[in-house]
Amino acid sequence: MFEPRLWLLRQPNGSYSLLVKTLVPDFCYTAGEALAEPSPDMQFGRHVYPVLLFLNYTYQEGLGNLSEVQHRIAVDVADGDVLAVFVLYENRILGSAEAIIGVTPVDGTLIATDFLKSELGHPPPMLTPAFCQSVIVRATPKPENFSSITQPLLQLGIADISQADTHRESVCRQMESLGYEISVSAVISGPEISISDSRDSLFSNAHLPIRLISEGV
Repeated sequence: MFEPRLWLLRQPNGSYSLLVKTLVPDFCYTAGEALAEPSPDMQFGRHVYPVLLFLNYTYQEGLGNLSEVQHRIAVDVADGDVLAVFVLYENRILGSAEAIIGVTPVDGTLIATDFLKSELGHPPPMLTPAFCQSVIVRATPKPENFSSITQPLLQLGIADISQADTHRESVCRQMESLGYEISVSAVISGPEISISDSRDSLFSNAHLPIRLISEGV
């Protein structure tokens, strides 16, 4: 309940809007304001694009059936961004979803793919440096600390070998959920490793499964 489902829609002028459908308990809930900015008490890294979706509630008797609330908002996103969408009522977060923005290999349009929920009903996002950088940063303990690709991973919470191993495993899980394969040993990570070096190791070694290649993805 209250978990938003996301669709990134391209407009005729080339811009994009985000359509969000949220399951709610009954018809007492309706769509409120939609904001493409964080509230003052929220902190995000530069690679994250936050969207806040507010719900209104008006009690009415006899409206106990499940319902769906829709929000639509213009978004200025690019390859490698992470959409962080929050559903709120009176500033209390009821549900959330994250999706990575990628480029389709077919026509270069942008798509939003839910982390850990990829159905691969469409081609996986194109493997680009921006896409890989987003995955590397998101897999760290402190992605909100990201400010430059030259930063060592230590500044994003990778303080020792154990955390580096966890980071590599998280990167591989994310890539698998998005349709790619890569071995854990191929991902470079460690306190002194820069974000750019870790990103490049992912970009150089990730690949589509043979099944998807043979299907023309």
